[in-house]
Amino acid sequence: MNETIYPQMWLALSKEMRAQLAKDFNLVQSGGCEVFDNEVISDGYTINDLLGINRKTMETYVGSKEEWIKLWELTVSKAKSILYPPINLKEKVEETIQEEKVKGKKKFTNKEEEEF
Repeated sequence: MNETIYPQMWLALSKEMRAQLAKDFNLVQSGGCEVFDNEVISDGYTINDLLGINRKTMETYVGSKEEWIKLWELTVSKAKSILYPPINLKEKVEETIQEEKVKGKKKFTNKEEEEF
């Protein structure tokens, strides 16, 4: 199998997922969007643009060396987890941001105050 992300593979992803991967892999959109019979034929990323997602960049992105198709699946999975983080993780990130805004003054929840 040729280790290339084909436009069909790319377009099979949601618009949000493609945007996340384009951001994560620093892809530059060199083409224009094409629609035919209400179907997206191209979102502007050409096959040359998609060469930025290759074995080496995906291995770096996921931190693992795998078979090509498994590597693609892991890449998409990681992008999905960034785009849609688990609720507990999202809450923890928001909590950390709030703590940083208070500049060192920890904000306790009622439960933490009771334990303190």
